[in-house]
Amino acid sequence: MKTRHLDEDTLGIGAGFDRRAALSLLVALFALVLIKNAWVGDDSYITVRTIENFLSGYGLTFNITERVLTNTHPLWMFLQAGVYFLLNRVLGIYFWAEFYYLNVLISLTLSILTIYWLLFRNARSFGSAILGMAILVMSKAFVDYSTSGLENPLTHFFLMVFLWVFLDGENSHPRRLFYLSLIAALGGLNRLDTLLLYLPVIVYEFWQDKNKKRAIYQVLSGFSPLLLWELFSLFYYGFLFPNTYYSKLNTGIPFGRLARQGLYYYLNSLSLDPITLLVIVLSSMLTFVSKQRRHLPIVIGVALYFLYIVRIGGDFMSGRFFAAPLLISVILLTRTRFEDIKAYLVILAVVLVVGLTSPRPPVMVTSHPIEQFEGKPKIDEKGVSDERLFYFRTAGLLVDNRSQVFPGSRFAGRQWISVKEHPEVEIAGALGDHGYVTGPDVHVIDLFALADPLMARLPTLDLEVWRIGHFRRDIPEGYLESLTSGENRIKDPHLAQYYDKLSIVIRGDLFDWDRLIEIWYLNTGKYDYLLEAYIAERGTVQY
Repeated sequence: MKTRHLDEDTLGIGAGFDRRAALSLLVALFALVLIKNAWVGDDSYITVRTIENFLSGYGLTFNITERVLTNTHPLWMFLQAGVYFLLNRVLGIYFWAEFYYLNVLISLTLSILTIYWLLFRNARSFGSAILGMAILVMSKAFVDYSTSGLENPLTHFFLMVFLWVFLDGENSHPRRLFYLSLIAALGGLNRLDTLLLYLPVIVYEFWQDKNKKRAIYQVLSGFSPLLLWELFSLFYYGFLFPNTYYSKLNTGIPFGRLARQGLYYYLNSLSLDPITLLVIVLSSMLTFVSKQRRHLPIVIGVALYFLYIVRIGGDFMSGRFFAAPLLISVILLTRTRFEDIKAYLVILAVVLVVGLTSPRPPVMVTSHPIEQFEGKPKIDEKGVSDERLFYFRTAGLLVDNRSQVFPGSRFAGRQWISVKEHPEVEIAGALGDHGYVTGPDVHVIDLFALADPLMARLPTLDLEVWRIGHFRRDIPEGYLESLTSGENRIKDPHLAQYYDKLSIVIRGDLFDWDRLIEIWYLNTGKYDYLLEAYIAERGTVQY
């Protein structure tokens, strides 16, 4: 029997078929699904507060008295800051929820551009474009985090461009490796751990280049934006990584317990959003079956990222870490020329059935998901939450009863001015919305130490009872008084001595030579013995 390859004819489409118009309809379909599901989560306002401080002249920091980076996406932060500066400071456009709508607009624009590129420039046939679109609109992880206020839309855009350059670009182009390295650097600047998705391709391209001297130069020059940022971060903040790196990975929790939590993160995704992991596995299998050598380093990047997810214990946001690997898998699938229309139709049917029968499919969501999914838990027993369901009633774009407080602040814009010599100190359950609405006069810390550099360097309070991404710390005696007065009043002598050194770095004169020396000492572990002595003396607390 003659095998029929997948093309427009095998789908029953006649000669008058307008492929561009049909693809445009698919893009419009994705846009409609995305707008209906659009939302902004609480965590995004951690970055918003930093942007307000930055544009008001207080520096790139969450609390104006300390240089501490509390977000993991510098490039996403700068993109929002640039657009906000243009609208608010240059054009004088201001309204109560400006940042909310700005965030949604940027996310929608990037996500739609990504899908446009996928369908118009990547898909090898209209049939593969339909398959790719069906997968993405059925994936809760991808739709949920194509908005949300976090950096995912920019991550998706960079990955789309990167893989297009790698798979479609001219192999002999003399600056090809530079372009790939530059895009990877921007992706890492947007979120550092996504470098795992880029690096195997960079290594493969480097190995293929016979002129190794030129290749080294192109890689280094391409990665220069990320290298410059890391140098700036070391100088300005005193550390290479954001504060959340220390608060979430410096916990003292054994690897085995984190790994089990990471594996559970996969089970949670399978239960709420089975299509996402199913497609990632399917795409990886097709890569090996089809023996497409250039796809192999891409799949290796996804595998490394999956191991990383297990290593860190996953995340508390269900599906968030799987959105980018899913897009990569869809990119590879839409480039596949299916040799048999039957195989294609079977795959498409499985995607539709699995997607539509999943617990919370994005294409079937209403404007009132709380009522639609009444009785369904928003946070499961392992601490993994359906973040969109949790926040959508007050932060969804199209809901009728969105809070008038959540997305705006009376201190925002041109009113973001500090008038107090010493700020008030507040302990917040969550930094996002609460930190934003309080304004710059309030120094906000949380018990999970996301914004506090001292507490982030202490182990979690309880090694047995914890929630992933929320590792509670003890507030050292006298620490709140230290933050309020600006003087070191910590009772424990070891911790007080460590805080003196840390304060020089995060509060001292940027160009003080002693500060630069302390940066070196803190990063090389010279004062770790002070933390160890403090922890050893805390016999009443289970560390």
